[in-house]
Amino acid sequence: MGVGRLVGNRFNLVVSLRHNADSPRLEEWRAAFERASALLFDATDGQHRFGTIYVCNNSSGGRNADAWLLEPDGRSTSAVRGIRSETGHMTLYGDERFKPFIVIHEFGHYAYGVRDEYTGTGGTPAECIGGSTGDACIMEAAWTEGDRFGSNATGGALSLFHPRAA
Repeated sequence: MGVGRLVGNRFNLVVSLRHNADSPRLEEWRAAFERASALLFDATDGQHRFGTIYVCNNSSGGRNADAWLLEPDGRSTSAVRGIRSETGHMTLYGDERFKPFIVIHEFGHYAYGVRDEYTGTGGTPAECIGGSTGDACIMEAAWTEGDRFGSNATGGALSLFHPRAA
């Protein structure tokens, strides 16, 4: 059960690393959530961002976590409208620490209940604006593009920053 909640315009969350993460790995995740917060702020026209993120290492806190952060790479998933539910959480794989766009994509499912826009009814291809573009919205191309950054991805150097205050 995710215990996250919206306080003012900030989402406070609990994340559980499902392995014993060292300091560099924790720092990579911190940077991803900071960048994801800035993306959320932009996508919601300044209405929402991440607030306090409580981190539980070495598989602790899993029952109450909003997100399980896994060590191996993979394809992340999320409960739709899982925030404050009895069984819902996001499952974010290790490579997502370099892909904050995917963090927000999965958070879109989890917090807002929005669905993917790259798949239509019955699994047929769909696009949120039509045409040939595949990156018009977070729910469309996030799982393939991921806003990559960092030393293990293709988007250039990792830059740490603090999201601007509202």
